[in-house]
Amino acid sequence: MTKKIFENNEKWNERMRYIYLMLKYMDIRSELFREYPEKMWDSEKRFAKRIPSEGIINCDHILINKKQL
Repeated sequence: MTKKIFENNEKWNERMRYIYLMLKYMDIRSELFREYPEKMWDSEKRFAKRIPSEGIINCDHILINKKQL
């Protein structure tokens, strides 16, 4: 459904791709953090604290749930 909404709007496609990649990156980093906490950057520790455990991020009034991606 999200694909249909943003199909024709290239700018939004770009933004959604960026957000998707960011979420994937944070997933990978959080997995690494579980195994090697000392390897995580300070800025990521601060950012990770702001992300709710259910994985919902509010970016420019768009709610994205990691489970739906």
